[in-house]
Amino acid sequence: MLVKINMEKEISWDDLESADQVMVITAYCQLLKTEKSDIMLRIFNLGNPKIVIGQNGENAYCRVHKDSVDIIKLLIRQYL
Repeated sequence: MLVKINMEKEISWDDLESADQVMVITAYCQLLKTEKSDIMLRIFNLGNPKIVIGQNGENAYCRVHKDSVDIIKLLIRQYL
């Protein structure tokens, strides 16, 4: 029997390495169908959200932590 392990870690935006920040920005630009990655980077730098990076089996993912969603939504609505 194969058991898939779901692993997640929470990390502050400021504590992410730049390569991880690029991964998050790229994912959100694709999700929102925008090519304005420079503006998205400013939004995340301003909002300084907690980010959840996880792996579910072989699939890796990232998302904004539920505690930070409201401020990021507000900033996205205002600046995009």
